[in-house]
Amino acid sequence: MLMAAARSYLARLREYVGDRRRSPRRGARFAARVPAAVTILDAGAGRPAGAAQGPSVGGETRDLGGSGLTVRVGRVRVGGRYLTDAEHRLGVRLELPAGEVFLLAEAVRFEHTPDEEGGADYLLGLRILKVSEDDFALYSGYLRTLVPLERRRGERESGRQGVLELATPSAEVIPRK
Repeated sequence: MLMAAARSYLARLREYVGDRRRSPRRGARFAARVPAAVTILDAGAGRPAGAAQGPSVGGETRDLGGSGLTVRVGRVRVGGRYLTDAEHRLGVRLELPAGEVFLLAEAVRFEHTPDEEGGADYLLGLRILKVSEDDFALYSGYLRTLVPLERRRGERESGRQGVLELATPSAEVIPRK
């Protein structure tokens, strides 16, 4: 009886560890301070170009990556709605040196960080959902110019940190028309 329970426990542990190893890894992250504007879009918004309309909150990026980005903003409420609500999509406009890029994203992380003057800043972790083909070319071109935030020594030594494609499996690059 005890042996059967131990085998069952080990089988479940192997199943968990096996599933965990097959989960997608987070892509390379790049430290970058880029001006950004975040706009709340309707839940059905399917085009990142909608990021140019509506009230928005300004901020700057903290880091960029193939699957998402982190944006520091001064407030999380825009016109009575919160940037962090799950039912909203976010339009993100980045002012890169080569031009503006529009992304459709969703908030996946939120952190309150007090600043030096006693005010409040907020970090928003955003997952990229859609980006146009032209904007993706600008975005990935900009990522190539940055130095990655290396989290693992093995990645640095093997040179595997340069992931320059959308790392989120459900993200979509919208083709040119």
